[in-house]
Amino acid sequence: VLGALIALLELIRFLLQLLN
Repeated sequence: VLGALIALLELIRFLLQLLN
């Protein structure tokens, strides 16, 4: 479960970088 949450956070950070 923890690994999935970390992967989700990384994905969100990646998407935010694309938006900036």
